Amino acid sequence: MNYKLRRSDFRCARLANGLEVIAECHPDAYSVGLGLFVGVGARDEPLAWAGVSHFLEHMAFKGNARFSAEELNAAFEEIGAFHNAATDEECTTYHVAVLPEYWPRALELLGELIKPSFPADQFELERGVILEEIAMDLDNPPYAAEDICRRLYFGPHPLGNSILGSKESIGALRAEDMQRYFLEHYGPDNAALVATGQIDFDQFVRKAEEVFGSWRPCGYRRDVTPPVTFQEYSIIHKPASKQQYLIHVAPAPAGLPDWTAMWLLTSILGGHEGGRLYWELVEPGLVEEIALAFEEYQGAAVYCVGMTCEPDRAEENFRRLWDFYRRLPDEPIRDDELEWAKNKVSSGLVLASEMSIQRLGVVGDDWMLERRYYSVGELLEMIAAVTPERIAQLIKEYPFTRGTVVTVGPLKKLAPPPDFPARLCAPVAS
Repeated sequence: MNYKLRRSDFRCARLANGLEVIAECHPDAYSVGLGLFVGVGARDEPLAWAGVSHFLEHMAFKGNARFSAEELNAAFEEIGAFHNAATDEECTTYHVAVLPEYWPRALELLGELIKPSFPADQFELERGVILEEIAMDLDNPPYAAEDICRRLYFGPHPLGNSILGSKESIGALRAEDMQRYFLEHYGPDNAALVATGQIDFDQFVRKAEEVFGSWRPCGYRRDVTPPVTFQEYSIIHKPASKQQYLIHVAPAPAGLPDWTAMWLLTSILGGHEGGRLYWELVEPGLVEEIALAFEEYQGAAVYCVGMTCEPDRAEENFRRLWDFYRRLPDEPIRDDELEWAKNKVSSGLVLASEMSIQRLGVVGDDWMLERRYYSVGELLEMIAAVTPERIAQLIKEYPFTRGTVVTVGPLKKLAPPPDFPARLCAPVAS
């Protein structure tokens, strides 16, 4: 990169109650992103309370002793905030983007989200909303196939838990269960407060102490024992479906010091225009779409491949995909395609960094996973340093021909490739 990156300053502090306060300060930015990252998600839930983290995320905006749901959301709107929240396997994030002059008020409102009172009427209202989300997930393509695939792949390990939960677990959950779960898992010693953009760090720390200083530690520590994974194959019959869907979850390397190599590998292979899978399957018109993602957790990582095609081409495409996997170790990574991937990944990284709220997610996620900060410049240097040999090494050490496959659609039978190593699970009826 032959241009000067925008100046930034990374700062870190810790409050007396254990809350980590970090910021990537950009004096020339036009906005501020604020996020409270809490280290709790689907993998932390008991099975009887499956989906409670996501449900609780909803309830954070439904009022407390000080604000009703309407008053809390109106307060965010009054300062022109873009606010939301998200829950995944390992983290619940409450985030807001505002103009620089409003960040102190936005931080005060973020502080209200950790004081939910779970009012009965709002609890039942949100229960209905989430049950509808679950029903939609089961009814719409690809019919919760990724959840099913992860459950088979991870087996009893909690990384196989569903983020939404089930109709049974959400239907049985009580407000007092959620209150107990909140007190046991949500605390300053299991969270990080993150800011990006035009913000004065010393003022940020003082305000954080004012807003979050009385938050009591919870003492929660996640079990990060690596999972024992499984090779399974399941066919789910959905006669109303017009297309056949295939989800493949495979083991990937976790905890790499040069993890940007995985960004480049997934870009080189991925189904977006220009990647090998695109030219192999999409451009010839064999599949409607195919996507490849790399996902890392504490103690584990996976590749996730999703493919959509016409049912009468599903078996052929399954064979083609597996043949593509088998050929990978013997097809060298070309210099030109690595350079293309570096340009693609680098430009995406830099363009995203222009928005404080986009950069917030990168900084916060890296911190929660590694307790490590990477500047944009450092990431660009890591990307530039990746060699074709490093990509080839990753492919050989973690072949794509392993893992679990779930296929969903109108086909009652779909033969896997002849040497497919997975165990056939009992078919799941529609």
